Parts: sequence; structure tokens; C-alpha cells
Amino acid sequence: MRKEKPPVTVKDIEDAIVDWEESLRWIARGPDYEEYDYDLSKREYLDDAIRETGDKPLPAELAERIARADHYFRELTKESDECVWSDPHKFDRERYWYYYRWPRH
Repeated sequence: MRKEKPPVTVKDIEDAIVDWEESLRWIARGPDYEEYDYDLSKREYLDDAIRETGDKPLPAELAERIARADHYFRELTKESDECVWSDPHKFDRERYWYYYRWPRH
């Protein structure tokens, strides 16, 4: 019998934000291209958690932390036509915008 996945909680989203913020600290130290896709997967996990909450608005504090982290990520990286994954067709550029950014270093 298949178990239902438990609903995403605010704590789950907060944990995902912490992971994304930690990834940004590693990206800021200088690119480790072997780990870069892993670091970005933390943003995808956060994205998925937010989507699973449906139309529920995030608490303002969490929304602000995400906005700050994403802004910092944009400062650390530059936009590219090249996806960090080898199959760009799998990752819609608008939805997975973070997979189309590369470190400035």
C-alpha cells in the first residue's frame, strides 16, 4: 500500500530556506563546479515545498528571507543560456531560473 506524503509545513519551508542559505555561503566562497548543481538543488527543493503549500501565503518573515537569499544569489551569479544540467529541455527556464545562472568567479 502506498503511503500518502504528509503535507508540507511551515517548518519544512523554513528548513528548506536554511539549506538554500547554507548553499549560498558555499557558492560565495568560490565555485566548486562538482557541487554547484547540488547547491542549486536546494533551491529546487525550496521551490517544490512552496508549490506544495498551494495558495497559502507564506509568513512574511519567510517570504523576505527567500527574497533576500535569491537577491544574493543573483549578485553572486550571472544569467546564462546554458542550463547547469545536461538536459535543458527538462527544466523550464522561467520556473527553474536558478539553473540558468553561473558563478561570476
